[in-house]
Amino acid sequence: MSLLALLPNSAYGTAVAAHSRSMQLSNQQSVDMCLQRVAPLPRAEGFSVLCASVGALYQQQRGSESEMEELRRENAKLKAELAKQNPRRALKLLFAQKHKERTDMQEVKELKRQLEEARREPESLLEQMRALTA
Repeated sequence: MSLLALLPNSAYGTAVAAHSRSMQLSNQQSVDMCLQRVAPLPRAEGFSVLCASVGALYQQQRGSESEMEELRRENAKLKAELAKQNPRRALKLLFAQKHKERTDMQEVKELKRQLEEARREPESLLEQMRALTA
């Protein structure tokens, strides 16, 4: 988000207008500088320099467009990889949960066994005491 968009509407409008004017000045300054360089040259040579400059700008723009397209492809590839990973992550999480449930169930069974054993122990001791006293 642009910092200009964070300004209130009236300030935003003023800032946009100021930015637009500065861009126009910058563009005009660039044009003036170009004309100053080309003006002393013979007409054909001036046009040749201007055409070369336009050609270089065109190539730069095409290069930028190619880079943008490459970034778009890479972005799409990364999104596809992430989409593939999400189901795998969900599956891994599900397996981990199932494993934890099995482990918990085994622990519960062991605790029940120990509880039953502990419940039988007093009865066993009583039987041994009765046997000794009899």
